[in-house]
Amino acid sequence: MAGVIQRTRSFVRRLKESANYNEAVGADYRVLPTQQQGVLPENAQPKIKARAMASSEVDIDFSRGEFDGVEIELQRGESTDWNSIGRFYKSPAEDNTPSQTPNTPEVRRYRGRFLQGNKPVGIYSDIVSIVTIP
Repeated sequence: MAGVIQRTRSFVRRLKESANYNEAVGADYRVLPTQQQGVLPENAQPKIKARAMASSEVDIDFSRGEFDGVEIELQRGESTDWNSIGRFYKSPAEDNTPSQTPNTPEVRRYRGRFLQGNKPVGIYSDIVSIVTIP
């Protein structure tokens, strides 16, 4: 039994270096590499959840998966503009943006997009709406 792993690796290496090697041979010997089931960066879409905290603060939970982080954007009130509240690398993201009218609840909408390196990639998350707690 000693050296069985080394001998097996040597056999697989010789097999794959053979001029007659192809996928069918690899499948017969079960030495094909496993295929990754990951999502292509251009199709990736984060899932976010928001929860209202005291003092008009909002925590946004996300899972970054195989990506470096998530950029979160905010839209509030009747505005149609989206503004970045930051790039976050650990969940939850915290939005400390003060209310437009002090001591008044406001409707906020959030969306996120994955970051790969320093570049946003993929599709925006579904929009999450929340009412703040003053």
